[in-house]
Amino acid sequence: MSFVINLDLVRTLAAVATACDMMHRRVQHHGERMAYLALNIGMRYGLGQEQLQQILLSALVHDVGVASTKEKLELADFQPPGTAISGHTQRGHDLLLQTRFLKELARPVLHHHDEYAPGMDILPAILCLADRVEFLLDREQYALWQVSSIVETVNAHKGRLFHPDLVECFTDLANTPSLWLDLESGNYIKLLQRYPAMSRLIGLDELEDIAELFAKIVDSKSPYTAMHSSGLADKVGRMAEIMGMGTEKTRQLRTAALLHDIGKLAVSEEILLYPGKLSKEDMDIMKQHSYHTYHLLGMIGEGVESIQTWAAYHHERLDGSGYPFSLTAEHLDTEARFVAVLDVFQALTEERPYRQALSADTAAGILEAEARAGRLDPDIVALVIDHRAELVNPTA
Repeated sequence: MSFVINLDLVRTLAAVATACDMMHRRVQHHGERMAYLALNIGMRYGLGQEQLQQILLSALVHDVGVASTKEKLELADFQPPGTAISGHTQRGHDLLLQTRFLKELARPVLHHHDEYAPGMDILPAILCLADRVEFLLDREQYALWQVSSIVETVNAHKGRLFHPDLVECFTDLANTPSLWLDLESGNYIKLLQRYPAMSRLIGLDELEDIAELFAKIVDSKSPYTAMHSSGLADKVGRMAEIMGMGTEKTRQLRTAALLHDIGKLAVSEEILLYPGKLSKEDMDIMKQHSYHTYHLLGMIGEGVESIQTWAAYHHERLDGSGYPFSLTAEHLDTEARFVAVLDVFQALTEERPYRQALSADTAAGILEAEARAGRLDPDIVALVIDHRAELVNPTA
């Protein structure tokens, strides 16, 4: 039977939003909260079902182009600098345009910071209003105490920053306490997940599309890891072919490799780019990334469980010394061991802020030492070492 996932599109793109918002506590869950506001504004405005679906999905991915924590925090200002606006909207547009199944979201994302102009598209206008309202809501204060000041601020920018008809809708909507209490309590998450007609069966083509998007978002965080996920996916794909795993298993493993570091969006650039050995405290922060990978991928839907574990277990070790779950050999299948070995090889043979890329032979020696110590699978290590030259230089 061909690989099939019962994909929940809202939960999947909510995973994208959650990942993009992990970089700082100030903006955690911004995408989901903003999506809930946008959906309610759209319903109050009278959008049809198809446009409501598009506004919800566009809201969840509106910040995929944010490149750094600094940029994300700048965008949290009510009127952020133009460089932050143009940079992340264009990058988000370009990323989505490269996908096969999310292209229709590219244009609303490109224009979601546009100021009001007569005749403008209503979808990015809704995104703009919802985005700014979410940042106006101070999470340290009780939500209902802030409603009047938020409405006052929005109305002060009516017809200049915000579409006047949408301001009228929002002003009316703001009188509904449950809107704000949903955001205060976190119940907006359950309500988003109940949105109708957003679950469907997908195959590997669509999952690969989503995985490519995740990988590009993650790898853009650092010039030193700009090709880490795609490089690992290439090596995993090549070795899976050598091992005779079959086309479908090879594609699943490549997808796991593309997704394996999505949790690094929770780690600051200061740690990712630190030019030296990390302190214990910083290493403890780094260890959360594979934990987040596991739970983010679990949001996608039924059928993704194998890819989820192969991706998230890449720092687990056979002797239980790995992280984040301290799993031992009996809990790590061949595929998880395979991704773990190749992740080490990929990391060793690429440049990092604290060292140059190591040669394939030097990396082979380190892999052998890890296998002798009982941390990495010796059979997979031996196979990778045998093919190390072609993995580093596939055209050789």
